[in-house]
Amino acid sequence: PQRATDSGSPALSYEQAVVLQVQNVNDSPSNIVLSATSFPEDYRVIAANSLNNLGLLSATDPDSGSTFTYSIAAFAGTDDNSLISIVGNTLFMKPVFNYEKRTSYKFRVKVTDNGLPGFAAMSLIKEITINVTDVIEPTAITNVTAGRRPGSELVDISYNLSDPDANATVAVIMVVSDD
Repeated sequence: PQRATDSGSPALSYEQAVVLQVQNVNDSPSNIVLSATSFPEDYRVIAANSLNNLGLLSATDPDSGSTFTYSIAAFAGTDDNSLISIVGNTLFMKPVFNYEKRTSYKFRVKVTDNGLPGFAAMSLIKEITINVTDVIEPTAITNVTAGRRPGSELVDISYNLSDPDANATVAVIMVVSDD
């Protein structure tokens, strides 16, 4: 019970029980997580839609029993949103990753919960970064030609080497045979 007392003489007071009712409200989702955010260059898990399947989105929400809808959230400063699509809670991406061209991608995802009876649905927008890791790629040897110099035991060999990895060191070993 609550009691109120005045400062008169004699002091008068009144006492009554007070009942407070707290009503639940719909809280916004509190986080969005992608099941994986780091991929090796040349990563390919091509789905039926011809896009790279990057993984599953999940959300946390303080309200139990919430279901979620995921979408791409537009924002200024990047065009990476045009590279992704979301179907259900699966994130897809168009490019095949190439570390030598690009090491990360950023985009924003919006999750909206289903609301509670009598309450509007709530949303959260979060930036997600995909990191691309380097893979050592094989060196290509092309245009190999060899010919013995006339009247000599010397052989001229020419070839082209190409390695897509930046600052790669290439070692060439020559094996000489009498065959």
